[in-house]
Amino acid sequence: MNKFLQTFIFLVITLFTSSTLFASDDHGHEGSGHENAMGVHGGEIFADDEFSLEVVLKEDAGSVLIRAWGYYQDELLRPEDIQLSVELARLDGDKQPISFRVDDDSLLSNDVISTPHSFDVTLSSQYKSQISQWQFQNYEGRTIISESAAHAAGLMVEEVGAASLHESVTLYGRISANGEQVYSLSSRYAGLVQRVNVSEGDKVKKGDVVAIVEARDTLQGISIRSPADGVVTARNVNVGMLVDEDILIEVTNIDTLWLDLDAFPKDLSRLALGQQVLLHDAAERLPIATLSYIASGADIHTRSTRIRALIENPDATLRPGTLVRADIVVSEKDVPIAVKRTATQDYQGKVVVFIQVGDAYEARTIDVGMSDGEWVEVLGGLAPGTFYVTENSFLVKADILKSGASHQH
Repeated sequence: MNKFLQTFIFLVITLFTSSTLFASDDHGHEGSGHENAMGVHGGEIFADDEFSLEVVLKEDAGSVLIRAWGYYQDELLRPEDIQLSVELARLDGDKQPISFRVDDDSLLSNDVISTPHSFDVTLSSQYKSQISQWQFQNYEGRTIISESAAHAAGLMVEEVGAASLHESVTLYGRISANGEQVYSLSSRYAGLVQRVNVSEGDKVKKGDVVAIVEARDTLQGISIRSPADGVVTARNVNVGMLVDEDILIEVTNIDTLWLDLDAFPKDLSRLALGQQVLLHDAAERLPIATLSYIASGADIHTRSTRIRALIENPDATLRPGTLVRADIVVSEKDVPIAVKRTATQDYQGKVVVFIQVGDAYEARTIDVGMSDGEWVEVLGGLAPGTFYVTENSFLVKADILKSGASHQH
């Protein structure tokens, strides 16, 4: 399915099946079902009879904190007369308890509100003997996509875990026949060709008779047999031809092939025998061989040096003559947390991936480290075991933006 059609189907299905949660421009409590009044400090008012709290989520010197003021009969209370606690429950099940301290005429959270600022909130307070509790939602960068819509959109989900990142040198070259597995068949005797049993492209087994030559001296039929399994790559003879020491048939075993690449001086110093070779195949890089040969001299015209890897080809999927791009791994780094490069998106100027819990998808800002083009090291923002979208993540981003679920401080 092409990308345009896939995107169109996704948007049509999610129009009817998804229920996106909206965030306000300044940490509003969307989706809670309440319409609280706004206080004199620009915060939201939570009331319980004659007691009320004004709560605001604000960014201060790069840190996001909660500040609250208490009122009784609309009169501002001393903050030390109020006990206040908050619990933030995020989509992935992580819960963050928040305690408070007195700060001037308000209560200020002791704990910085870690990202993402998207959570279910439980707000608990006690003033004298009155205990109050409120629950509401503050969601950002979140959307709901049904299982059927996710399947139709081609969303692929994997679990966050460890990975090996490779620093590599990219080279170009060609797949060719293994020169040690090319067999040129000729007759030991001069004579007349009586029969040719194969054509170019035919597969043969070791011992198969590929041609018969009648020896000129003895008039006996001499069988020309294939010395190995392989493919007929050249046929230079027809029935009735007189032959002597001519090469009649060429048989090539393609169970192994040569991968010949051209390395230029800037890369040659980093190459060594035994290094892993990764062959580019569509969006993947497939481990295919190790470097087995580095020529002692360079081409006088191109200044490139021929390097080679012997590659296994038992199912004959690789064909001699194919132009290829390959990476030679010059260093390797094991990292505890990594994500597929295809999973990352730019969202509000930050690098994010979209985690998945049931039908809910949410942006997670990640701190990135090394990348090898296939994997991206994660230094912060994700925990191992989290499920995240690896394919077509741009569709999740599009659904969040379409629904107005983007959120900024």
